[in-house]
Amino acid sequence: MRKLAFTLLLAAMLLAGALSAGPLPLGSWETFSFGVATSQAVPSWDLTVTSSALLRVVDCCVIGDQFAIYIDSAHAFDTSPIVGNDGVQSGAFDGDTAWANPHLSKGSILLGPGVYQIDEWVIRNALGNTSGGAFIRADATTVPEPGTFGLLSLALGGLMAMLVRRRK
Repeated sequence: MRKLAFTLLLAAMLLAGALSAGPLPLGSWETFSFGVATSQAVPSWDLTVTSSALLRVVDCCVIGDQFAIYIDSAHAFDTSPIVGNDGVQSGAFDGDTAWANPHLSKGSILLGPGVYQIDEWVIRNALGNTSGGAFIRADATTVPEPGTFGLLSLALGGLMAMLVRRRK
């Protein structure tokens, strides 16, 4: 039963991957898939960020895939090395479960405001596999305003002055 569920998920991901090159929405896991050996590009994503965003990529389903992420044709990061269980089914069929799995390869980068093209390259396949899938997600993040840091500095300065006076 698990093998059938995995096969159906992988088939759906392969079909979705073939059609999903386009905008990457903020706040939800999207899938991408690949169907041949290493050094293969998978569909690229366009990402528009108005403030800042955390971009995350994580392997899916079978432990052992690893990816190189390029942003605007420049190498941004590789997902983490494989941690044991190469070629074993992970049981992680959604992005949050995959991200929490310590055996799956993953990586992230903080992006500032702008328009980006994100490309994924397969740099390693899981042992005994020539296809697979992964998840990608971008989440908007908030960066404190400079005024926030100023207020924090004033508060800490006042606290330090009070402690110095108390000591004297």
